[in-house]
Amino acid sequence: MGYDLKDTPGVNAHICTLVADNTWQEVYVHSKVTIIDDVFTVIGSANLNTRSMEKDTELGVILESGEIARDLRKRLWSLHTKKNAAANPDGMHDYNVAKQVFAVWKVLLDDNRKAKKEKSSKPLYPLRQFFRPNPKVSKLD
Repeated sequence: MGYDLKDTPGVNAHICTLVADNTWQEVYVHSKVTIIDDVFTVIGSANLNTRSMEKDTELGVILESGEIARDLRKRLWSLHTKKNAAANPDGMHDYNVAKQVFAVWKVLLDDNRKAKKEKSSKPLYPLRQFFRPNPKVSKLD
């Protein structure tokens, strides 16, 4: 019918994994952080599995504060993009701004992918598109 789901606002996402600043070693972070519209923040440790929901002691905090959500997003993204202002602007609630930022992040991730492919000794940014070279790693906990 001429409509493509990828053109729907909010459907696009970059799924990334953190790597150490000076090596390609993946960094494992157990905490979960979700920031929604620079207003809502969810920080917790639970996984969506039986172990987390029924056996382990987990913690989660939910906040509604634009100031806290925006500041946290800006601090985290600043770390992940090496303070690239174009990748971390104000006004993320504006679809056109978010669309531009999505494109900037794609360039950062592509640059990192090229650096890895060219056997660069360290990443340009401490993140890259998610990969799991060894699926056994996720079953070690």
